[in-house]
Amino acid sequence: MLLLPVALVAEGAPPAISVRGAVGYAWLGLIGTGAAYLAWTYGACRLGPATLAYLAPVSPLVAAALGWVVLGEGLTPLGLAGLGVAVAATATGGGLGATERRRGPTDPTRTRREPRRTRPRTRRRTLREA
Repeated sequence: MLLLPVALVAEGAPPAISVRGAVGYAWLGLIGTGAAYLAWTYGACRLGPATLAYLAPVSPLVAAALGWVVLGEGLTPLGLAGLGVAVAATATGGGLGATERRRGPTDPTRTRREPRRTRPRTRRRTLREA
C-alpha cells in the first residue's frame, strides 16, 4: 500500500482486469493460499515446535523440486547441488529424523496427573457468628 501512489505516478492506472484474470486471482488467493494455510495449520497442530522449525526452510526446496519435476522448469547442476546440500542440512539438523513425539489422549503411556492435595477448606465465620 505504501508503494501504490508511487506506482500510479510512475506507471499510470493499471489495465482493466478480465474475467479470466479475476478467476486467476481468485484461484491464487482462495485456493492456493487457503489450501496452503490449512495444510500448514493442520501440520502445526500435530507436530511439535522442534520439528516444525525445520519445515519452513524446506518449503522453497519443495517448490524448486516440484517446479523441476512437474513443470519441467530448468535446474542447473549448481542448483541441484544446492538443493542436495539444503536437504542434507535440514535432515542432519533433525527435521527428517526428529525424535520428538506428541502424546495424544489415546497414547497408552500417558499418565494422568494426580490432583494436588490441599487441606480441606473451612468455612469462614462472619462477624455476626464470632
